[in-house]
Amino acid sequence: MPSPRNADMTFEDLPTLQDALRSCDRSLLVRVVMADQVQGSFPRETAGKEQRASMERRIEETLEAMCSLDVRRKGKRQLVLYPEESFSLDGRTGMIKRRLAASLFDLRHVPAVKRARKALGKRARSYKQVKRILKDKRRLAVIEAEELEPQAYTLVPWEKVLAYRVWLPDTLCLREHYMVLASAFWEMAFYGFEQDRMRENSDCGAAWGQAAAGRAEGGEGSPAEPGERAFAQCGDAAGESGAAAAPAAGAPAGNPEKAPAGLLSMMATDRFDRLYREKLAYIIAVLNHNARIGNCNALLDLACALGVN
Repeated sequence: MPSPRNADMTFEDLPTLQDALRSCDRSLLVRVVMADQVQGSFPRETAGKEQRASMERRIEETLEAMCSLDVRRKGKRQLVLYPEESFSLDGRTGMIKRRLAASLFDLRHVPAVKRARKALGKRARSYKQVKRILKDKRRLAVIEAEELEPQAYTLVPWEKVLAYRVWLPDTLCLREHYMVLASAFWEMAFYGFEQDRMRENSDCGAAWGQAAAGRAEGGEGSPAEPGERAFAQCGDAAGESGAAAAPAAGAPAGNPEKAPAGLLSMMATDRFDRLYREKLAYIIAVLNHNARIGNCNALLDLACALGVN
């Protein structure tokens, strides 16, 4: 997977996304797609060994379809996929999550990148430094310019996306290369996977309807019908969420002074966690500020290597 090394490099020297997918280790890519993309989007569909194996086969089949398509290599010369780094707070685990996305950028907007890099200033060490920049409306407008927004390609036909050039810098480790490819794959394939999941959930709903009809005909004491067993396997998500949302018995109407000791302890714990998450938010702001600087530098390095001003 070549990457720019000098100013003599041309746009055609960058591999297409299809070339990168064809030349990568399929097993490693499937592994990263499962870990970074699928399990976060469809955790229930990968809970068991059989489900996981089925999902992996689906990914492999989709990759094979992408690699076998007839792709026209001559497209818009200005568009390139590059690794864009960002950070967020994982609400389920309370941990800071790093994302390395395959963002689509138009090289005609390099001047906007130069202006944003200047407005970002030096790398930050504290939230106070970031806050000073965020308070400056002029600098903020330059940093958040519309030209710097990555272009969406979720609904673009695969033949066009696979023809996009992709840049995988040598500064990234091997897994990071695969994270970028996994991100591009998931951007293209997500809706297909989502439609399959919705179709399966619809089948679960039909099974539930059959079971309900069987109970109506046979009475409450009748044995479970095949449809009812199918519904049980699908999982009663609505029941689980309803149980979680139900208030505890004897919960006060809103006066904390009249709350039981156990509930007061819970409220203190919530504040305890909230303060910690607020601190994490400040840390994430610093990380994202520095990540923006890194993203700008990466794009400027690419533009320099390709001779784009």
